[in-house]
Amino acid sequence: MENKETKSEEIVEIVAIDEKTSKQGRKYFNVETDKGNFSCFEFDVITELKKHFGKKVQVEIAKNDRGFSNIRKFISAVNTEKVGTPASKEVAREICKYFSEDELT
Repeated sequence: MENKETKSEEIVEIVAIDEKTSKQGRKYFNVETDKGNFSCFEFDVITELKKHFGKKVQVEIAKNDRGFSNIRKFISAVNTEKVGTPASKEVAREICKYFSEDELT
């Protein structure tokens, strides 16, 4: 019986990472994200994910027909900085204090 696998790239937020041991004694990690839990057997991927704890990252996820979902690859950190947030408006107001109205138009 062939085990079919589909791969996709997903953006997830890392919530928790727990080390586990399989029934065969192999160490792996359970990665809790905002989109569910995933297993990860690649230590280099876990090392990278730990650097981005609490942040959004883009990863490759493999799902098989037996219901297992694994993070196979770290692709990149995702910049979630918003442009035009209230904080940046406050900074703009502060800067505007130093210019006359004619200079701003």
